[in-house]
Amino acid sequence: HDGRPLLLAGLWTSVHTGKQKGTSASGDVGEPEMLHTFTVLTTNACPKLRWLHHRMPVILWDVALALDWMRCPSPKLLMEIDRVAGKDRPGLAWHPVTKRMNDSRYRGLDCRTAIKVERAPSVA
Repeated sequence: HDGRPLLLAGLWTSVHTGKQKGTSASGDVGEPEMLHTFTVLTTNACPKLRWLHHRMPVILWDVALALDWMRCPSPKLLMEIDRVAGKDRPGLAWHPVTKRMNDSRYRGLDCRTAIKVERAPSVA
């Protein structure tokens, strides 16, 4: 771990749900209820990860490039981001974790703990 942030490309927005938050006893309507959403953009998996899945998050390895994109997105910057998004990086590491991580509500302390994967004997 080199202390730098791991920047993932994504989209974020807030939309009105059509509901109001809390109405007071005097009948005053509260502020509009908002739904906040986020999605992580993906790209073709780099060679090191293709055994696991054909897609992977778009990782913005260059902080300056990410800041430039947030300040003033352009087709030229998009091409540069796309060029480096699916590349192998020496700092990219992974390990198997508990299957409980498949549940987005899971918050256990073992969520980053590496597990040993037992291989089933071959039936061939």
